[in-house]
Amino acid sequence: MSPTPTMRELAALAKCSQTTVSLALRNHPRISPVTRDRILAIARKAGYTRDPLVSTLMTQLRSSRKARTVEKLAMLTWWDTPGARHNPRGIALHDGICARAHQLGYEIEEFWAREPRMTLSRLSRILHARSIRGLIFMSMLHARGRVSLNWKHFAVAAVGHTILKPGLHHAAHGFFHAMVLTLRNLKRLGYARVGYVTLIEQDDMNNNTALSAYMGYQFRVRPQEVIPPLLTAEWDRAKLAEWIERHKIQAVVSNMHTVLDLLGEIGLRVPADIGFASLDCLPSIDTCAGVDLLRGEVGAKTVDLVVEQLQNNELGLPAHPKIVNIEGVWCDGRTLKAQSG
Repeated sequence: MSPTPTMRELAALAKCSQTTVSLALRNHPRISPVTRDRILAIARKAGYTRDPLVSTLMTQLRSSRKARTVEKLAMLTWWDTPGARHNPRGIALHDGICARAHQLGYEIEEFWAREPRMTLSRLSRILHARSIRGLIFMSMLHARGRVSLNWKHFAVAAVGHTILKPGLHHAAHGFFHAMVLTLRNLKRLGYARVGYVTLIEQDDMNNNTALSAYMGYQFRVRPQEVIPPLLTAEWDRAKLAEWIERHKIQAVVSNMHTVLDLLGEIGLRVPADIGFASLDCLPSIDTCAGVDLLRGEVGAKTVDLVVEQLQNNELGLPAHPKIVNIEGVWCDGRTLKAQSG
């Protein structure tokens, strides 16, 4: 026998067909768990390893086959109204998902999970009856959401951190990196006293990653430059003004552009009186400085997570959920200026 046994040699050892061996090595559902485990044990004992070139070719062939049959992936939305394109940021994410799905030979079909009289049990039956196996969960309206479907029929990945249970693979905007990148650029421009402000629920929806990065930064500045973040349940113009005055803040960081309007309402000119940096900048429509979260890339990676499971015949909840964070890029803008001295 060769150092790495062939499929034919493994079939002879297992006393079955080469097709059965091939399917067992790919964890195909047509092969019973008992037969699969027996063949895998024989393959391990014989020293079999998968050829990465062959694996790549088979993936391409499966993708090509899917392109011809046009398998559909379901995009599940959870907002109060149907669809995922309620604003430019939603459009960027949606377009990234559709473009990547099309590139891999799939089509996207949208389902509004909060449609009147729709239950998750009924939605599971509808998707299964239509032979839709791949599901993309868009962000929920509130953080810490819980979802219950008949998971054994589906390969699932979620956008962002809003779904708490069950544990799913998900692709997320890199808010931790966005905060680090923002603080570095503010320091480069000469801003010493920087404060972070957002709504509590918004920070929860980002899994408190931006807050974590900001608090880590506070441990490294001089004691007189430590500034507590302003997290509030709702916007309060007077509270914002008092926080800025008390801590002599030179630049404000937020993931919400409402802060820009509030700064104007309390009589502060940006960037003449105070700087502003966004953790969620969309260069196509924004003129402010901040981080482009590359929402299209996040959408594309969510599709990749689903397709990877489908190609490996991995349906059901993952034993060890994986997180893919997309790191954004810095964009200079009109809301910051270099500080003298």
